[in-house]
Amino acid sequence: MTFWPILKQSHISKFVLETFDQMLRPRQLLSLATHLAAKGKPVQRSAVAATGFRKVASASMARRALHTSTTALPGSPELVKQLLTLMKSDKDIQEYLKVYGTPGLRRTTVIKIGGEVVDRELDVLVKSLIFLKDAGLFPIVVHGAGPQMNDELAKAGVEPKYVKGNRVTDKATLAIAKRVFLAANRKLVDALAQAGVGVRPITNGVFEASIRDLDVYGYVGEVDKIHGESVYSAIASNQIPVLSSLGESVDGQLLNINADIAARELAITLQPYKTIFINSKGGWIEDGVKLPTIDMSTDYEPMAARDYTGRQGTLLKLNE
Repeated sequence: MTFWPILKQSHISKFVLETFDQMLRPRQLLSLATHLAAKGKPVQRSAVAATGFRKVASASMARRALHTSTTALPGSPELVKQLLTLMKSDKDIQEYLKVYGTPGLRRTTVIKIGGEVVDRELDVLVKSLIFLKDAGLFPIVVHGAGPQMNDELAKAGVEPKYVKGNRVTDKATLAIAKRVFLAANRKLVDALAQAGVGVRPITNGVFEASIRDLDVYGYVGEVDKIHGESVYSAIASNQIPVLSSLGESVDGQLLNINADIAARELAITLQPYKTIFINSKGGWIEDGVKLPTIDMSTDYEPMAARDYTGRQGTLLKLNE
């Protein structure tokens, strides 16, 4: 599994995701934590809890609390600097430390997690999320469940179908998706809770969507609006929000939403300091070569022009 900080949202202008970071494996995070502990600078979750978000009375107040809290930030500047040394250039480190060192600011991170990571590498995932939270980058998790869906469809004798990277979702597939996404969400939530971290499952009510094209995609949703109240409330209570990427129409119809799209739409609305994608491959695979970074200003057009036959999900990730 790999920490994949694909899209860094730094001073977003008109919601344009402008720059990219290098990848950081979760085990690098854990090694750093161990190194700091050996030097007498362990990460203290108790300290984070003691300086957690103030209790607020409403979702709107919760949102303001993300930016106006006067309590101390979790972690230490030295810890964060060492963490970012692994992740970014010196210029970006200084930029982050300037923001990080400003009293009253908190930083959130939208993290999209592939279903295969939840299924196969849960332990290191949980430890990495905890470390990010302790270092001052509060995770907002959106998870997929693609491999789990394929397994359940295979058991039901159904062959998965995709159009432009989107899973075609008939009523039978949608019923399986609901069950599978709830199970994946509960698995991750339970693991975080067992590790002693405040966590809140959010399985509906965030992604308001409309049917994209019933004849072509089935019950696949296109996100129209983000309802962030439950996310703000969770963070204000010092709980990691864990969201599944299922949505609902205004009349209550459940809709399947690609998790990459869901994470993007959530990031556009919440404007986190970073958006991170975690997958099991370690990066973008191009001609059998793993690319740790992508510069959209120069790489997008030639990459998008390639033949993605049989890899439409990959093209969708690139476009998102």
